[in-house]
Amino acid sequence: MKIEVAETKLHFWCHGDPSSKPVVLSHGATLDHRSWDPQVAVLAEKYRVITWDLRGHGLSQPLTGRFSFERGAADLIALLDYLGIERAALVGLSMGAFISQQVAYAHRDRVAALVCFDAASLTHTKLGPAMRLLLAASGKAMAAFPHRLLVEAIARRAALDPEVRDYIREVSGNLTKSAILDIWHAVQTGLRWEPDYKIPHPLMIAVGDNDKVGATLSLSRKWARQCPDARFEIIPRAGHCSNQDNPRFASRILLDFLERHWPSG
Repeated sequence: MKIEVAETKLHFWCHGDPSSKPVVLSHGATLDHRSWDPQVAVLAEKYRVITWDLRGHGLSQPLTGRFSFERGAADLIALLDYLGIERAALVGLSMGAFISQQVAYAHRDRVAALVCFDAASLTHTKLGPAMRLLLAASGKAMAAFPHRLLVEAIARRAALDPEVRDYIREVSGNLTKSAILDIWHAVQTGLRWEPDYKIPHPLMIAVGDNDKVGATLSLSRKWARQCPDARFEIIPRAGHCSNQDNPRFASRILLDFLERHWPSG
């Protein structure tokens, strides 16, 4: 199914009983809705599960306008409105987690619970001069890579499992190099420092123990220390795409968290 939002046709998929409590799964940068397939099979037994291809990804191409977390959040709200969903649990991986956090920040009444896999805090990540230089350098380095080598670097950096890497090569390879760079620009510029803001929803932070994308692992640990009430999980034998590298562990902790804070029954 699809809806048109700001000149982009957003494709989405619904699973499970439409009368059950909704859970929306948002994928990471350069991926698509299929990255959540292992969790959909588990969650759909108890929840109404919605997956979607973010603007500029998967079937929701081409990318129109500048990609940003705010634009992604507006797209997600439009999707919820279209489906008649007042409140949902939001689950995101990496960039999908940033967009889910932005929805929780700007539309707190629409969010029942928040789960962030392999991501930093959107509002509590203070980037010093060294980190800003590193981010700028990473963008320049990515721009210098030929498209094929850039896709290969993304796949090897993001996952441990060879089959997951093959999936990333396929889906990332379907994006143009300019789209990949534009999406990465959103990650470079989207984090901000708002120390007085506190997420008002039940929160789980999860990260792969071998996440090698940027400083995600250390930033996730720091975020968990800043939010002592949040549940924090380190997913063993997993890289940045932790829900795919270790799907059984990721599905178990996700379902357990949702049953506690957004019970299906």
